[in-house]
Amino acid sequence: MLLKTNLIQYENDASEIIRAFYESGSEKFLNTVITHNFDGKCNIVYINDKIYAKNSLPENYKKSEDALYIKKIEKRYMKLALYLALSSFFGRELPWGALTGVRPTKLVREIEKEDKDPLDVLINLYKVSPARANLAVQITKNQKNLILENEKIFDLYVGIPFCVSRCNYCTFISEIIGKAKNLVEPYKNTLIKELDAVKKIVSKNGYKIRSVYVGGGTPTSFPAQYLKEILMAIPFKGEEFTVEAGRPDTITEEKLDILKEAEVTRISVNPQTLNDNTLKLIGRSHTADDFFKAYEMAKKYNFIINTDLIAGLTGEDENDFLYSLKNIASLNPDNITLHTLAYKRGSVISLESTKKVLSGVKMADVLLKSGKFLNNQNYNPYYMYRQKYMMDNLENVGYAKKNRECLYNIDIMEETLGIMATGSGAISKRLYYFENRLERLANVKDVREYIKRADASFKKKEIFFKNQ
Repeated sequence: MLLKTNLIQYENDASEIIRAFYESGSEKFLNTVITHNFDGKCNIVYINDKIYAKNSLPENYKKSEDALYIKKIEKRYMKLALYLALSSFFGRELPWGALTGVRPTKLVREIEKEDKDPLDVLINLYKVSPARANLAVQITKNQKNLILENEKIFDLYVGIPFCVSRCNYCTFISEIIGKAKNLVEPYKNTLIKELDAVKKIVSKNGYKIRSVYVGGGTPTSFPAQYLKEILMAIPFKGEEFTVEAGRPDTITEEKLDILKEAEVTRISVNPQTLNDNTLKLIGRSHTADDFFKAYEMAKKYNFIINTDLIAGLTGEDENDFLYSLKNIASLNPDNITLHTLAYKRGSVISLESTKKVLSGVKMADVLLKSGKFLNNQNYNPYYMYRQKYMMDNLENVGYAKKNRECLYNIDIMEETLGIMATGSGAISKRLYYFENRLERLANVKDVREYIKRADASFKKKEIFFKNQ
């Protein structure tokens, strides 16, 4: 397949639309030439020299003094023209139409601020399916009383990038703790120093922390004493305090005692599937029974508990996924997050030979069916995000019981509050509402380099968050 366009600056965005239609081994993509031309008023898309789509941009859009608005309009209508052309060429539509962005609900809020009907815009302009459009609008409504916008309020992220094994779909920058024991104590010491630096930044600038989220890797893969030292060094509790205890084989009563002592309010206990054969195939070092034991152990501590499931795992079909979902729901957890498998670059599952063992189930229908099931169990969708390379161009959705939503999940996905992020690879964000601007500051990814370059990194963070 070859793409030719005279809007080179949007070539990556065009590629996202094309990728959404791509199917491994699809003969229709062989020797296919897609040509896109923009004459300043209209997009025309040819596939193998035949016109498949043509659309006109809004009149006078270039009269705007906002360069970002002009760029947004040009990119939006280019992607739409490509979507219409490919949809006609392949004879099929995508659940999210011409949308390729990570945050559909953020777009819904932008549409509402323009006093337009988001359902009408999503369905008729972006060609989103009615089911997905309604889901995005419903999530936005469910978030309304939980959204907070304030330049002086932040969330705190604490990264512990260590895990007991690597799942075949994972691309997180993390160390296998059994192979990196020599890094554990130096990392712990450096992270505690960075937390102290953040404490000073917050105090000096008069900031406030809304929520704390300790993620990974798997934080509970850390030795109990080191985990305790990190949690006790976190200088803020916020309205919620979450720790990912995602791998059931890392959960012990000793560590749960430590979480409780540190005043943690939320944890994740994530099976991903309740099929033991699948757990082996994806590289998890626990069984479904291990999950149930860990869940019951954690439940005694009265934490708000989230569980994750992934649709589309190696070798699973619709019945396998729904079996896991119904058994998880029978436990009545506070949150259930439904993920769609993504073939992320760098993951084992992104390899062609691995993809071939996946079932051909239509994930779009499975996720809709799962959502309806959870609605009937008194769970409501409250946050959503999408990723590149997801099966069928779909989505991840978090469902929660009433008043059990995770504020951090909403804040990070809707980008309504800044984030002070600590740990290797962690990305801090700062929002400037009146300028409609977001800036990022990334810590060094490699654990060894993070430890080595800590002082310089902390200084950058101090400058980045300086009150202006």
